[in-house]
Amino acid sequence: MRFSMDALETDVIIAGAGPVGLSLALALESRGTRAIVFESNTEPATTSRALAIWSRTWEHFEALGLDVPAATQGAVAVSGARLYAHDGSSARELSELSFDDAPSQHGMGVCMPQTETERMLLDACAARGIEIQRGRTLKSAFDRGDATECVIAGAHGDQLVRAAYTVGCDGAHSTIRHGMHVEFQGEGLQERFVLADLKLDFGGAPQQGVLRVIWHAEGVVAFIPVRAGIWRVFASTGTVTGNNTRAVSLDEVMEILARRAHGVMPDGPLPTSAEWLSEFYVQERVASCFREGRIFLAGDAAHVHSPVGGQGMNAGIEDAMNLAWKLDLVRRGSARDELLDTYDAERRRAVERIVRSTAVALRLALGKPRVLARLRNWVVPFVLQSRGVRARLRDSVSQLSLSYSRGPLAKAAARAGKLRAGARFPNLVAVDETGVHCPLQSLLTYKRFLALGWEDAQHVGGAFSSIQSMMTALPERLRSQTQSQLLSSTAQGSGGMSMLHDRSGGAVAALGGGAGALLVRPDGYVAAVSHDGDSSDVARFLRDASLVNA
Repeated sequence: MRFSMDALETDVIIAGAGPVGLSLALALESRGTRAIVFESNTEPATTSRALAIWSRTWEHFEALGLDVPAATQGAVAVSGARLYAHDGSSARELSELSFDDAPSQHGMGVCMPQTETERMLLDACAARGIEIQRGRTLKSAFDRGDATECVIAGAHGDQLVRAAYTVGCDGAHSTIRHGMHVEFQGEGLQERFVLADLKLDFGGAPQQGVLRVIWHAEGVVAFIPVRAGIWRVFASTGTVTGNNTRAVSLDEVMEILARRAHGVMPDGPLPTSAEWLSEFYVQERVASCFREGRIFLAGDAAHVHSPVGGQGMNAGIEDAMNLAWKLDLVRRGSARDELLDTYDAERRRAVERIVRSTAVALRLALGKPRVLARLRNWVVPFVLQSRGVRARLRDSVSQLSLSYSRGPLAKAAARAGKLRAGARFPNLVAVDETGVHCPLQSLLTYKRFLALGWEDAQHVGGAFSSIQSMMTALPERLRSQTQSQLLSSTAQGSGGMSMLHDRSGGAVAALGGGAGALLVRPDGYVAAVSHDGDSSDVARFLRDASLVNA
């Protein structure tokens, strides 16, 4: 083996320059931890691939300092979904869902080609000086106890690169996962699916953001917007055995649509070409562990599943956001190594739920056996009449309901109203000192923790004293990277600190009223709750997170 004489050193090695690896690099950089991203492909991919970026992911991108309004300009905002049953002669609408009331300032989310997502992230990496080396393949990674060493192949031979940690974001066939000898537990389905990006006209802007799913006896068809006027068609084609791979043709796709989608397909000229044609088979697998020592897995390297609900890329970016702040704290000596175990515990549990739910949804859509299809066509519309069910479905798909409240960093935690440790910091709105409406999520930044003190009219001064108690309970290293903010249902200032006025009182009421303080993690999940100066829950979080008391 021929090595370059010039060895590289960095804080974190990232294998893979897809959305997950790039998001991880940006999150680490925002906290001052250096990363080098190695990517075997010499150029970015040109196919549209993953489309949905749900609102929880946009909240993360905003916390990373990305220009979200600019990034989403021209993207298709997802506003709803329509579900049909087709009996071979006509389509019957079973249910229509609206996502307009999604509890995020980013709505439900948008559909945009993965090429655009990667361009946005690559531009941000370039602006921040993050090094991305293309045409460089990670061949092997070794945990040396006090660091990791990776062998990187390139045009000029192999190079040894050292880093405190290595993260495999290198896809479903991950070299790093294979080198770790980690099992990829689960199964592959024998059902073949085809996809095509076609020019279709479902109408103007209101219709452009409505997803369409058709259940037919032959299989399922779905229409997902790629961008204005271009739609992704997904269709199942049946069970195959053995190596039965064959090229997808536009004729095959159009024949499927003629049988299964007439009555739903828009009127007008039929497509005569496709921007992209492909086939795929669903794998439902989760790595048996996401961490071994100083080496980690994220994204498709750690989990793959059905494309139902567009969860894959979003779940991978959630991996990155969960991991980066923990790596940074441990690398700096602000937390002990045990904090890194919580990445596996929190994220593996979350993705196992996604794999289970998308597996159920896919089998429901395929309608096998036939008796299940008949039962499905009656039960599902009935269940979706419930406002609560529709809200839970919306929040699950958008990942707004994701919670780590049953994880190792939220054991026996306190509450603020219905909010408890491990829950996502909600989309509350206040008014700032100039009278401008301020979504409280805009206070979140991946660079810091947030300490938010609140008070109602009967507890004036309680927000300030709660913040003081919380900040005093934090170790100096954590205190120095925690931003403080006060929220009051009165317009009075307190202690000379910046105060947001909750004019309606709704935000303070959502936190349980009275007076207290929240500590919010860099990834936007509640870490601890303090009431009336009681910092016991803060102490609980410090113990659970293995934070160094110095």
